[in-house]
Formats: sequence, C-alpha cells, structure tokens
Amino acid sequence: RIPLGKQGHKMLMTFGDGPEPSPEVVQAALLGARRLLQIAIQDARGLRRHMKGEYAHAKRRVHMGNKNVKPNGASVLTSTEAADASLLYRAMEPHDRLAYNPKCGFDMEQVQELFPEEMNAYARWSQMHDEYEANKETEEAAAAAAVKKKDDEKDGKQKVDNIITELET
Repeated sequence: RIPLGKQGHKMLMTFGDGPEPSPEVVQAALLGARRLLQIAIQDARGLRRHMKGEYAHAKRRVHMGNKNVKPNGASVLTSTEAADASLLYRAMEPHDRLAYNPKCGFDMEQVQELFPEEMNAYARWSQMHDEYEANKETEEAAAAAAVKKKDDEKDGKQKVDNIITELET
C-alpha cells in the first residue's frame, strides 16, 4: 500500500530507506510542501488584490477630468494623493493584465514579485533550454545537409564513372 498516490510512490522509490522505506517521512514531506504551496498561493492572491486596488486608484486618477468616465462608487480623489507612475502609465493603456481576473487568482507578475530569485533562475534556465533546443535543431539540420551532400557526391561520382565507362566503350 503506497500512501499519497503515484507521486508518493516515486518519492518512496527515490528517497526511500532501502528495501524498507518509511511512508511517514514521505507523507510528512509532501504535506509540508503542500502547506508551503498553499501559503505562496495565498500571498500571490493577496498581492494581486492589493495591486488591483492600486490599479483602480491609478485608473481613477487618469480619468479624473474625463466626463465620459463614470465613477463606480469610489471615493473622490484629491490632487494631493500620490500614485505610482508605472501604474498611471498602465492605467492609460486600454488593456492591462490587472483589468482581467485569471482563474487561479494571480499571474506571473505576482509570482515574480514574491519570488524574484527563483523566477530569475527559471528565466535563465528557460533561455538556456531554448538555446540548447535551437542549437540541437541547427546541428540536426547541418548533419542532414552533410548526409545529403555526401549522397550528392556519391551520385556525382557514379555519374562521372558511368560517363567514363561509356566513353571507353
């Protein structure tokens, strides 16, 4: 009997104690990882709610003098209230990611802000992986071109040999 499904089975086989692995250790590790993930998701959703509030504030600041835009029950803004310049710029754009609600409650922007080192490491890995894949494709194309060139050379040599034998006869 393997606890916690296929992932628990893989962990038992990978990190188990030889022939007699302890399922309680793997279960504790998985439950701890699950709790940390839940906390990270809660933090990301909270950050998104905060950013959406600031975005709505910046949007109201941008459209303060526009008579076509109706306030949505928001408090009246005074000219002394400060707003982030980047959010003011984003509020001027017609379509911004903060204007939409993703299904999970957060997007990559919040994850980048919460975990900058990990996201930078992921971006570096992703770039290296893409470069590797592109290099692999070019190497495969070069190898295929070399094989085609060899085949063409063989065909050319055979044609020359055929012409020589015809001339000799």
